[in-house]
Amino acid sequence: MKIGRGAEKLSVEVKGVHPGMHEPRRLPAFALGFMVNPNGADHCANVHDDLFASEHGMKDFASLGFYDTVPFEDIGPRKVALFKVGHIREFLNDCLLTCHLAYVGLTFDTHADILSKVTGWDVGVAELLRSAERILTAARLFNINQGLGADDDRLPPRYFEDKTEGPFVAALDRDKMERAKKYYYTLMGWDENGVPLPEKVEELYIWD
Repeated sequence: MKIGRGAEKLSVEVKGVHPGMHEPRRLPAFALGFMVNPNGADHCANVHDDLFASEHGMKDFASLGFYDTVPFEDIGPRKVALFKVGHIREFLNDCLLTCHLAYVGLTFDTHADILSKVTGWDVGVAELLRSAERILTAARLFNINQGLGADDDRLPPRYFEDKTEGPFVAALDRDKMERAKKYYYTLMGWDENGVPLPEKVEELYIWD
């Protein structure tokens, strides 16, 4: 039986995955994560905006050339660039079996140091981030092969409406989120439809 009659507009999901307890209307970078994450609204493969809003959270990003905090409500180019690095690190956490909640104490350098000591490999931060970017890009290519694309990188309509129950939270700005998504595509080396460019695929040593 189908419910129909516009009920799909009330469904809160991304790529068929329903979000957890987090309120993305207050967290635009987190909302962007829901949009572009290969497996949808998964909070474990995402980055909280409070990381970028505090000096303590930003401390680790200084080694990558990011120095200033960014307000919660911002979703401009700098926030998107920070999100990209943080998003890639979440995939690195999955690969290394490290806790997603330890990102403040577990620095980029610590990741490299732990892996080097455990394996004996001479591994640096840049290599680890590129490896994780390769995995994220490969996941994107898999999704595209399965018929998913830019139209699936979208938020539920309700996130573009004010929250009316409980503490008031203003709606996300649809145009700003679309611009953020397009810029994320650019930073990842994907075209305007979210398809990884052949040059990016070759750069990351991904072959068919």
